[in-house]
Amino acid sequence: MTTARQPLKAENKPLAGVTICDFTWAGVGAYSTFLLSMLGASVIKIESQSISVGTGGSGRTSNPVRRRGVTVSLFEELNAGKKSVALNLKHARGRELALGLVAGSNLVMENFRPGVMKRLGLGYDDLKVVRPDLVMVSMSTSGGFGPESLGTGYAPVFAALSGASWLTGYKDGPPVELRFPVDMESGTMGTFSALMGLYRQETLREGSYFDLSNRETFGAFIADAFMDYAWNGREQGRVGNQDWRMAPHDCYPCAGEDEWIVIAVESETEWDGLKRALGNPAWMEDASFADRFLRWKNSDALDQKLGDWTKDRSAREIMELLQSFGVASTPSHSAMGLLTDTHLNALGKFKGLSKRDGNSWIFFGPPWTLTGSTVEVTEPSPELGQHSREVLTSRLGLSDDEFDELVEQRAIH
Repeated sequence: MTTARQPLKAENKPLAGVTICDFTWAGVGAYSTFLLSMLGASVIKIESQSISVGTGGSGRTSNPVRRRGVTVSLFEELNAGKKSVALNLKHARGRELALGLVAGSNLVMENFRPGVMKRLGLGYDDLKVVRPDLVMVSMSTSGGFGPESLGTGYAPVFAALSGASWLTGYKDGPPVELRFPVDMESGTMGTFSALMGLYRQETLREGSYFDLSNRETFGAFIADAFMDYAWNGREQGRVGNQDWRMAPHDCYPCAGEDEWIVIAVESETEWDGLKRALGNPAWMEDASFADRFLRWKNSDALDQKLGDWTKDRSAREIMELLQSFGVASTPSHSAMGLLTDTHLNALGKFKGLSKRDGNSWIFFGPPWTLTGSTVEVTEPSPELGQHSREVLTSRLGLSDDEFDELVEQRAIH
């Protein structure tokens, strides 16, 4: 059974008419399908009270946070606008219902450990029987095969296995644990893979299966370290905020509590701009700062001098001054700094949404602006199984009596 792509809706979203069966959980999967939903796809989140689809770092059981009188969680952040269907995937009829939903969908996404979907009878070979041109994206720690494929992992594990944690931290400190950025980057790769598959589905009427390794996705961000070792036999280490070429290149203290400014200078032109912005102080004419290599070699002394200048000024004052002289500089924003940032607000990046309890909260919109398309998420994250009756009766033709019977059998659960 195949389903033709529906015509674009009035809001002209690129993925209007695309339906996704979302078996994902935790940050990687939830963020991936959230991005696709903001491109207009209809996302049906398959959950269960029988297996822990909804638990984990961004699951329903994760610790909520109280912000300004409103309780929010990462689950709510990443699942707004989706529909939740509760199925017992270990029940024969629950599995049949899941296959029925897949038959009417363009895309399936999951991020369990390899083998979980297959053991449930929902592997790619099972699913393409009901939808031959199905696109399926699997996202796991180390991919679907190999000696470490069955290893459990969350974001800090992906980062450690990728090598990125080894390179993150100060010279005299240990490797630093990386968390949510790893989930978000891996989820973005899942979204990109899904878009490639959907393009192939629409143009060639063929299906695709993508087996993604989250450790490899994040490893791509340190390609220079791999190349350095391959070509030069040199193993890079932790350098804090320093750069392998640029100096100054650091985060400097500013006036005010925990206020910081980032300054990065690459070329002689930018160095000249920095000197003019500071009023050509005598210390910047020191022979130890005469060229880019010497500034890099003497970066500790350079950072000390520059920090002495920044510490009595506000971060925004410094940014505006240095930017006017062509020097890359910006405050290191806190969450409140981001929420009050003039540029982000002018772009409309913060979206408001009313929760089920009547409170409102703000989430960050997609990192793109698409001509002729809008991002309007009007529904909060769903309750577990909130849309089970609606989706199963409308998409699979179940009667209300059949639905109630399957609830009693705990197939819908």
